[in-house]
Amino acid sequence: MTGFGLRRLLGAAILGLSGLGAFVTPRAVAAPRDILIGAVYPLSGSAAAIGHDAEIALETEAAIINGHHHAPMLLGQGGGLPALGGAKVKLVFADSQNNPQIASSEAQRLITEDHVVAIIGSYTSATAVTISQICDRYQVP
Repeated sequence: MTGFGLRRLLGAAILGLSGLGAFVTPRAVAAPRDILIGAVYPLSGSAAAIGHDAEIALETEAAIINGHHHAPMLLGQGGGLPALGGAKVKLVFADSQNNPQIASSEAQRLITEDHVVAIIGSYTSATAVTISQICDRYQVP
């Protein structure tokens, strides 16, 4: 991935994670607990390099949000999500293998077994479509 592409990916990750506080359900506000966010990317197969770049970018952003990283903050002071009582972001990664059927089943597993409150990710439009269908079914952003 080029330097420009990695910067764009990191920028998108920062914007995506920093804005998630607006989409989390009110029940999460009552107790500051980890906010589980599912991330479906190709972590194996021919597109694994892109998935691993995304994983590094997202883990870095979660570390910044949670206050475990020494970086200048543009969107807050770290220490979790202030609107949710300081709740920490925890990412749960799933490997789509860049396969739409696997992406769909992994999205469903993240929602039904890991109980994520949102799903981010994908790499291709084919996997994005199947992930979106599962998210719509379960009303998970």
